[in-house]
Amino acid sequence: KQWYQRRVRGGNSSAKIMDIGSGTGMVAERIREKGYTHIDAFDPNKKSCQVAQRKGIYERIFLTEASPKAAELKLLLDNTYDLIVSAGTFWVTPSYPGVYMLEELARVIKPGGKILLVVNEMGTGFLMRNWRN
Repeated sequence: KQWYQRRVRGGNSSAKIMDIGSGTGMVAERIREKGYTHIDAFDPNKKSCQVAQRKGIYERIFLTEASPKAAELKLLLDNTYDLIVSAGTFWVTPSYPGVYMLEELARVIKPGGKILLVVNEMGTGFLMRNWRN
């Protein structure tokens, strides 16, 4: 719990969290165990989103298209989230989630918020080439 508390608005359990590439909700389940309940899911896989919905772990689930267009993100207001997490999403191809997604994450994170991207070696190269302040 201390790890989350240091990174999510001083331990504020009302923090708003975005889970990119949420799949069936494995990351969100761990976050909820720490007392955080305001979590939104973003994933392009309809079956994964259905599984996550049955678990009841997300406030909102966005079935996103797997392309840089990601219209669902455009609907979000600037400075919406305290924490954005993604485990294993930023790799394989530059088309998803792509540079556009990085720009959108920077837009929807609150000032002082944190973005935690867990990537493998392939994803690290992509992020280093494309991340801008």
